[in-house]
Amino acid sequence: LPTKRKYQFIRVQQAIRHAWDGYSRICLQPPRNHNKLLGSHIPCDDLSPIAETGHDWLYHAATLYDSLDTLAIAFGTDSNEYQKALQLILEQDLQATALRPTKTFEYSLRIVGGLLGAFSVTGDVRLLARAKDAVDSLLQSPFASSPTDLPRMFDILFPPRGGNLFYSTYSKIYDWGRDTFTKEHHFNSLAGVGSFSLEFHYVSQLLGDEKYKASTDKIFHHVSHYKAPDGTIPSQWNVMTGDPINSNGGLGSGS
Repeated sequence: LPTKRKYQFIRVQQAIRHAWDGYSRICLQPPRNHNKLLGSHIPCDDLSPIAETGHDWLYHAATLYDSLDTLAIAFGTDSNEYQKALQLILEQDLQATALRPTKTFEYSLRIVGGLLGAFSVTGDVRLLARAKDAVDSLLQSPFASSPTDLPRMFDILFPPRGGNLFYSTYSKIYDWGRDTFTKEHHFNSLAGVGSFSLEFHYVSQLLGDEKYKASTDKIFHHVSHYKAPDGTIPSQWNVMTGDPINSNGGLGSGS
């Protein structure tokens, strides 16, 4: 590399290492956060660098998964940084988290997307197997618990291999109680129902199984029926009926 390019590369690498070392030191080392009910073995999602504490919002170690492909590119797959992150991901149960509903599209973006991104860089089939587990969990939880083609905004994730009886039972009880006593998670944004195509299509392509692609294609065709003359699609939806609850579309985060 020319001297200037090499200097720029080193500076970027140093910035990535600084960010990763902070997250790793606070969020990945014992003692872990034990205020997450049954999810105390799962690292925090993010680092608060000034307070030097970890905090959660997804309860699935979002930064760990987000970082994996970046670590492979920046330091190589034999590096201590990448290997530490990889081993943590391979050791933990993706679905065994705190007893809180998981935000569906964030899980797809962060966990499924992180695993597939790392697989595309490394070719490690163990990451593809984990990504398949994660997608199957979504199909068996927020997709399956909705009576329409539009997934729920939140759900308790169902272990795709049925290996955790507690979570399997709890997820079913949660679904029954939610619809019997509340109207919780009856609504979702356009972004919340339509942000799965890239990951699900890629999984179908890699595995030769069209069911993942088909589930997102159904969403696309469903919302397309409500497209306005200007090409926009309503931004808010009732997932229980499949109907839009407004007529506004745009370029905002809910789109």
